[in-house]
Parts: sequence; structure tokens; C-alpha cells
Amino acid sequence: MTGKLPVLNSRYRSKKQKAMKKTMLLLSAVALAAAALVSCQKEQDNSVPEKPQGIPFEITAGTVDTKTVNDDVHTTWIAGDQINLFHAEKDTDSYVSDGTFTAAADGASVAFTGTLGAALDGEKSYDWYALYPYENDYATTPAMFDYVYIADRNNSYTQTQVGNDSKAHLAGDGYPLWGKKKNVAAATKPSIDLNQMTAVIAVNVTNKIEDAITVSKVEFWTSAETHLVGEYRMDFSGASPVFTNSSGEGVATLNVSGASALAKDASGVYYFAIKPFDAPAGSSLSIRVTTSEGVQTSENIVPVLYNFNAGKIYTLNFNYTGKNVNLAEFKYNDSAWLTAQGIALPASGSDTNLNGAAQTVDVIEVTSTDGGTKTRVHNTSGAYDLRVYSGGSLTIAASSDNYISKITMTGKNITNLGLATANTWTGKQVSVTLPATGTANINTINVFYQAAEGSDHLLEVPTTAYDVAYNATSQGITFYKANVSDMVVSSSSPGYTSNLVSGNTITVNFSANGSTSPRDIVVNVSSVSAGFDEDITITQAGAPATISTLTSGTLSTVTAKVSALTTNGFVIADNTGAIFVFKSGQGVSIGQTVTVSGTVSAYNNGLQFPSSSTVDKGATGSYSYGAATTYTSTEISAWIGDTNDRLASYVTMTGVVKKNGGNYDLIVGGGATANATLYYPVAAHTTGLAEGDNITVTGYATNVMSSKCGIIPTEVVNNETTPKILFEDITGVAAAGVTDATLTVTPYRIDGWTPVVEKSGCVSAASINAACTTVTYSVSNNDSASAQAGTIVVKFQKGGESDVIYTINVAQLGKATGNTYTYTFTTAAWNATRGGSDANWTNVQNGSSYSNNGVGVTSAAAGAHATSPNTFTNVSRVVVHYNTNKSQGAGDIVIKVGTNTQKTNAVAYSGSADGRTANFSTTFDYSPKQSGTVTITVNTSTNSLYITGIDIIADSIE
Repeated sequence: MTGKLPVLNSRYRSKKQKAMKKTMLLLSAVALAAAALVSCQKEQDNSVPEKPQGIPFEITAGTVDTKTVNDDVHTTWIAGDQINLFHAEKDTDSYVSDGTFTAAADGASVAFTGTLGAALDGEKSYDWYALYPYENDYATTPAMFDYVYIADRNNSYTQTQVGNDSKAHLAGDGYPLWGKKKNVAAATKPSIDLNQMTAVIAVNVTNKIEDAITVSKVEFWTSAETHLVGEYRMDFSGASPVFTNSSGEGVATLNVSGASALAKDASGVYYFAIKPFDAPAGSSLSIRVTTSEGVQTSENIVPVLYNFNAGKIYTLNFNYTGKNVNLAEFKYNDSAWLTAQGIALPASGSDTNLNGAAQTVDVIEVTSTDGGTKTRVHNTSGAYDLRVYSGGSLTIAASSDNYISKITMTGKNITNLGLATANTWTGKQVSVTLPATGTANINTINVFYQAAEGSDHLLEVPTTAYDVAYNATSQGITFYKANVSDMVVSSSSPGYTSNLVSGNTITVNFSANGSTSPRDIVVNVSSVSAGFDEDITITQAGAPATISTLTSGTLSTVTAKVSALTTNGFVIADNTGAIFVFKSGQGVSIGQTVTVSGTVSAYNNGLQFPSSSTVDKGATGSYSYGAATTYTSTEISAWIGDTNDRLASYVTMTGVVKKNGGNYDLIVGGGATANATLYYPVAAHTTGLAEGDNITVTGYATNVMSSKCGIIPTEVVNNETTPKILFEDITGVAAAGVTDATLTVTPYRIDGWTPVVEKSGCVSAASINAACTTVTYSVSNNDSASAQAGTIVVKFQKGGESDVIYTINVAQLGKATGNTYTYTFTTAAWNATRGGSDANWTNVQNGSSYSNNGVGVTSAAAGAHATSPNTFTNVSRVVVHYNTNKSQGAGDIVIKVGTNTQKTNAVAYSGSADGRTANFSTTFDYSPKQSGTVTITVNTSTNSLYITGIDIIADSIE
């Protein structure tokens, strides 16, 4: 609430003003009527006096009846009422102050007379400006008018209403009017409609208590405006008045006298004028009502931008219950508030996980649970929000015998928390749990709460079901209550021993479960005063089973030893079998004892404990493997063909390595097709493996991966002894100029060998470093359209042994020739322009978004592609322009011309600039040249790629 400001008495004029008796017209729930100055029928002398000052002039002020939903009323003037009058030549700002014009008589249509401040030219037209009440005979312009007042300036800018529903007080010098009339011929007396400068708040007070109340005062304030009433400087020369300076009060106060008592459910309406203002979303409106039975304050948050405009009445409903409604604001979009709550501010594009931490304002606490993704605060370029994901929840709870009556939220996708009506929950609870059915992005949470009194007996337990391990012996249950002293906690379930209530927690104690079957411990919480009787179920898992007894869909607990590690989990084994645990980051070691609890599932016919399982780590140790079963191609075929879900089998197999991207496949039994694959192996089991190596793998056959037996290695033996080096042949380099390039080499078993490098053809220089990990080479200029070729030969020599020779083929393409046709993409659906005209590509799959950075393609939209609207003859080059995320983003861009073989270039953030505006490019050269339409496909593997445009170099376009 804004504090009161001192009154600047030195600025007041001592001249006494006569009040204009005027009844405000209620047009509708939100409208005010305006008084009018209407022309009289007397003609004006067209002659221009010789002296410009003191020209007698007259206007007539009348009234216009206005039909309303409530009554038919009109304005009545009192003799002596005064206005300020100004005029200016049409469409100029050379204003002339005409000073005071005075009403000559009482009535609905009377003349206002005075003297003009300057002569009128009978050949010209004029703009007229009027202000009621008359305030300042020193004012020289309507563009800078001082001493305009709202409310009673002699009584701290208060207002007074007589009775419960009267608007009669909304008139006089505390309720200014303004008007203008443009382009009036000098010979015509002006008729000027006067409009309200103020907005009016109508507080509709309804008595909700048993005793009758008499209202004596109503106050209103807002966080959006400093001076609701007071003294103002005005500019009313434009389309509407502008308040350019002010002093006064931040609280609009209406004193009520002579009001009759309001019985229960009866209402009274109380009116007061205020300065017009805009209330932005998130600002607050506050009302305080003083009655014969007490004082009550209510505060509300404005959900969207709301304008309190001049000339309108705004009705605000207020239920008098005798209780103050308090507001707790949780500002997850405010960096200072987040810091005060102990939440570390994440960097742009990053998150801070809440990990169940509570945020507290007054007596309100907000807690959260994680869904598929952890509940977190996210930073989007300096804009923060709270994100709750599907499967997670928010719990908002009151303490100290308070209860919640309303919750409002701002943000995106709030309906995913069940708040379907204007992002608002209403009710009467001490805690509210909101489960997330999808991602909700929350900017603010506003919680309205009040103290429990009298018959307000409320008791709630937000969670009524718990799962615990077989050896757990206690469980804490959170509850919330208000004005309840008779809560009873009891249980007759086997295993239950006792409970302890402390603060807002019930601790239930029970014995460990010695049975292999789960059991339920049912605890009853009740309160007669609150009418509460709720059963809470604690489901205790059965004692650990052996691995061989596990089946898909069963909630099970197993204690066993870790027998194999992968990059996304581990294998546990006992003397009855082995099973994969799909849960990474547990920090377990081979031979360590662990207890795993969860519902067993199946993945690609392999049984496993899913990532939702719990892992309790025990003592470290060692593990002794039994004999492994040898798998030939026959046994592997049987494994792949078995559609039953099965446990892991300890096996060994020998075959030839076949690289599949980043995966290591295995060909067992000869042929060219892999029939086994290493399942998420750790680096220790793949170091030194090369394409074509003969290896023996021992480990756990776990599942079927892409028609291959997935095996988790415990040991990999490389049976190769021959030196080997791996690299990819270079099939093309830039056409023009000398190009320096490097080739990454992976050497195997070449210790002690001496490398020798020879070059030929278009290769002008070539060398390999001492560690034999990088070949560096250059190619000579090629300014012709014909391709040229070269080779790089790398020999490894060792005394007395045969040389190991590898050849790198370099095919340098011819110079790109032809015309350049440039397309710029404009939407995620691959719309484009060429030369400023529409040239939309045929969309096969949309990108995920579009921005100034180009067509965005995330990993979720991988495969986004489109085909050019034109056919090209003899394409020699295609250049794709792209951006990435700020500091990362990678994938493949695939180009296909006509029906020819597609080409794939790997692209990624290069680190050279901000990837969002780096304007990277990747080039596809064709020799021989190719013809047809051009198709682009984008496969993103990391974050996002953004395609901005394509240059196509060809002989012609159709």
C-alpha cells in the first residue's frame, strides 16, 4: 500500500469555486456518462474587432439525457459554475487562454459567458478546449494545465458517499471534466461535449456473516499506481487527457455516512473516483472495508493486463466474512526472489534442480516431486521459470492453523497441473497437491490464505500410499491440519508397532518383512471435528528373492553381486542366474554386493531391473566367474530366434569386428553380416579394437539388439598380432587453391615401426606425426573443371620384417562452374524465397521450429527434409548454410541431386563464433555434374541445427 504524500497547499488558489451538481450516469457495469456543452442558436457577429483582447463571447451548456440500465438522469448546472476555455486556429498549437466562462443560470441548458482572449478571424476555423471546474486563470495552454484535482483537496483527498448505493457525490471540483471541439467556423458558437477525466471504482460489499454490518469506510490501492487521488498537471490537447505530473495519495479513501445496516447476504455499492491507470499482469489490487463489526482486507492479483479507463465504472466484488485474506507470492521468474530462497541461479540455457527443496513465504510452503525429468528452475536468456514435468507434482501447504482459499499461477501449460479455469484453484484446504500430466512452465504462484477460526476444522494427508523396502522399519507421513486437536492415528496391521506425531509428520514404525511376498501396513488417521477418516497404505516389499525366480511385471528385491559393468548400468548375479540393471551412475564395482528393488521388466526379450529401481550398495569384494558357454553361430541364431523374455546367460564367442558407427558388432561363424554386438561396453573392453580384428568376447548374452545377440563383455581378447592402421579414404577436397587438411589415424600394434610417407598426383605435400596419429597433407591448385587424383602412401618399416603399406586415395574435384541459384528458407515447413520471390520447397517433413537463425531441426525432428521447387541441369556444387546452438549442435546434412546417390556431410559447432549467428557452410561437389531436383535431409544428433539457405551451382534451371 502506498503511503500518503504531503499536500502542497502553496499551490492552491484561494478563490472559492461553486460546485456543479451532477449525478454520474451508470451506463453499464463499467461505464460513466459525460456532461456536455451544447451550442445555442444565437448567431455570432462575424466582424473582427480592432482590439484583440476582451471580446465578449458566449457558449451554452446543456445536458444530454442518457438511457442507462439503472435510471434516466441528466446533468444540472448551477448559476456561477465556471470553466476554463481555450481556443486555437484549426490544427495549430498556438493556444489562446480565454480564462473564466461562467454559467448564467441554473438549469439543464444554460449559457456560459466570458470574454475571449483574442479576436476571431471571420474567415478561419478554430479548435476549442474546455475544462471543468475552473482552476487557474494563469493557465495559458491546455497542453500544460496545473491544478487539476481528484477527490476533496481540502480533506486529504478523501471522498464521501451518503447511503449505501449513491453516486450523487461524484460531482464537483474533485471530479474534473474536459472537452474539445475542432474545426469550428468563427461564425459558429462552439458546442463541446465534456468527458470524464476519472475512472470510478464501485466496490460491491456483500455481508457474509450472521450479524448485520454498517459500512463506514472503503479504501482501495494498487501496486501499479502511486497517486490514485490528488493534484495533477494535465495535457488535454490530444485525443485524451495525459496526466504528466502528480502528487497526492496512493490510497483512495471513501468515507460512508448515513448508510443503513446490511443484513446477511445483503449488498451495498460504494463509489469513488480515481486517476485512470493500467494494471499489468501480476500487479495487485487491494480493498479494505471498515464496518461496525470490524475491518477486513482483501488482495487480488491481476491475471492479465487490465486498463482502468476514464469515463467507466469498474465493479469489484468484496465478500465481508470478518477474515483477512492474506497473499503469499512465489516469484520463480524473479532472480532476487530465487536467490533469497537459496536457489542457485542457473546460467542461460541451464537448470538448477530443486531436488525436493521447499520454498517458503509466510506460512505457505511449496514442495515438489520429480517426474520423468527433475523439477528445476530454468534460465532462458535471463528469463527464469519453474518447470514441473510429467509424473512430478507440486504440493502447496499452509501451517499454523491457516488454510488455503485460492491459488493462481502464471506461465505456460499450467493446465498440465489441473488448473483449467484461468489457471486458478479455489477451495478450502490446508494443502493442495497438483500432479503434472505434462510439462508446466511456472512464472509465479500466488497463494491466498487465511486463519482457521470457529468451525474451520481441516485435516489433510496429501499422500496415502507408500512403497518401502522389505527391511525398512519406519515411514514418515506428512499431514496438514487447521484448528484440529482430536486427530487419532491407529493400525491393526501385522508388523505395525507404534507411531509418533511431531509437528506435521506421523512416523509409523513396523518390523522388517521376512516373507518373500509384499505386505500392506494400513494406518488410519481420523478426526471427528474435521470429519476426516482416511486409510494410508504402506506397501512393504517381500524379502529378497533369488534371480532365477524373477519374472517380468513382478515387484521384486534381490541381493546379489555385481558381475559386469556397462556405460548405462550393470549386471548382478547370484548362484541361480544373472540379470541386467538398467541404472547408470551408481558407482558400483565388480564384486560389490548390492540390493536392487523394483518391478522387473523386459527389453528386447531380456529381463532387467528398470531405471526406476532402487539400488542399495553393500560391501565391496571380488567375483568368481563360472565356466562360460561357447556360442557359435548356431547358438547365436537360437538366441536371436527365441521370443521369450529371459535372464542373462554367461557365454563366450569368437568373431571378426565390424564397426557400426560408434558400435562394435561381431561376425561369428563367417560371412559379412554381424550376428552379435557389444552392449554398451566400457572403454576398457574396446580400446585397441580395429575393424577386421579377430576377437574373443566373454560376458553376458543379455537381449536381442537389431537382430543381433547383445553381449555385455567381462573380458575381450584381441587375437590379432599384425600391425594395423585405420583411417577413412578422402574422396574429395576443395576445387580452387591449395588446401591443407589433416586425417585422423588410429594405429594398432605398430610400436617400433618407422613410418615413411610418399605422395603422388595432386598431393603436393604429405607427412605423418611421430605418434602416427595424424596425416597432414596439401593439394595443388586445380583451376580446371576436370577432376584430378592423387595418393598418399604410408609405409611402416621394421628391420627384417615385411613393410605394412596403406594407401590414402585423394580425389580432387573440378572447379565448380555455372550459375548460382540461392534459396533462403523462411518457415519450418521449408518455405523459401529466391531473388526476393517465393520459391517454396516441397515439404516432406517439417523442421521443429523457425527463427532468424534458420529452419531449426532438433534430434526429435531428425530426418526433416524437403525438395527444391525447380529442376537443375549439370549441378557442380551445392552449398548449405547453417547455424547451431550457441556452443554445441551436431549432425549430418544429406544432399541428393535427382536420382543420383546421396552425399552426407557431418556438421557441428566449430567453436569459431556464437553458433546461433555463425553462418557456417558445408559444400557438396559433383564430378561428373548431375541433374535433377535437389533434396536436403537433416539428421541432428546433438541439440539443434538451423538451415538458413542453399546455393545451387548449375548450368541452368527449369
